[in-house]
Amino acid sequence: MPRLLLIILLVPIALILAAAILIPLLVDKDKILAMAAEEVKKQSGAELVVTGDVDLSIFPTLGVSLGEVSLDMPKPDQPSLKARQLEIGIKVMPLLSREVAIDTLALDGVVLKLVSEPAPAPVDTSELTEEQLQAFYEKRREAMEAAGKSVQDNAALAVPLALNVAQLRITDSRLEMSEVGGDTTVIGIDRLEGTDLNLAGRAIPLEGEVRLEGDDPIDLAFKGAITVDQGSQLIGVEDLELTLSGAMAEPVAVETSGQVDINRQVADMNLVARIADTTAEGQL
Repeated sequence: MPRLLLIILLVPIALILAAAILIPLLVDKDKILAMAAEEVKKQSGAELVVTGDVDLSIFPTLGVSLGEVSLDMPKPDQPSLKARQLEIGIKVMPLLSREVAIDTLALDGVVLKLVSEPAPAPVDTSELTEEQLQAFYEKRREAMEAAGKSVQDNAALAVPLALNVAQLRITDSRLEMSEVGGDTTVIGIDRLEGTDLNLAGRAIPLEGEVRLEGDDPIDLAFKGAITVDQGSQLIGVEDLELTLSGAMAEPVAVETSGQVDINRQVADMNLVARIADTTAEGQL
């Protein structure tokens, strides 16, 4: 009986405390936005800038809908990211302990621009002396280390991963990749969905449809999972299924798995491709 009375007393007290914390948030969308911006800044170093409308949502998750959003990266030479609409859903229970946990992140109309230096011209090493070869490979090692550092500097691109987002959805967006002074490759993202985004090496299920723009566009649908380990800078690909349409007369189905070393920019992948009744297996 004393335990029951204690529970009866504690329940309304807990509800009163929860209301004291949550009610100010529910009526103050600017506070929600400030909390989201603070979390983005803390986890990725990027500044969340909003120039459009800000709307508050309460059900099914507590969050905000932001119009005309941009992520300003810490360094001026890092990629730029803008979005027509960004919705951030925050889990309610962690707020009771003053912690922010991102439940959902939905982006629409994203434009992500990546600009890289031109790839170096191939070098014929067949006539180099042993000393010249050693000097050549030393320079290559330094260049690879610099490339790895560049990847780490651009880590703000992985904002959803850094925030450990439970659910991510991107629609009607585009990725623009170009070399300095060169042409631009555009990848349209019709839909991209992922769950349990993290940098701790846990499996991240992904699926979506993208398109390589151009005179002869290529459509790509994919479904599978990846892992991203921030410590080792390794990306794992787990049974990723892809279907390409437009590259050939018949759709091409590809199954792949393997590992990508971000620092070394090296991939080791197993591939199985099927075109109509023909199957090919190999490694990349």
